[in-house]
Amino acid sequence: MCLNHNPSGAADGGTNLQPWNHRQFATHLAVTAQRSRDAWGVPFVSVEPFNEPSSD
Repeated sequence: MCLNHNPSGAADGGTNLQPWNHRQFATHLAVTAQRSRDAWGVPFVSVEPFNEPSSD
């Protein structure tokens, strides 16, 4: 789903998600939160995507 195909993040620390994958990524986050709630009882009020990129 990344523009540079590197899960470590963009070289400049900026946005690295391909624009055409925004919906798929949002679905992935929602399904992960739902499965965590269902399997382990972890409650979620909100989910925010973030990454700790490797950059200067």
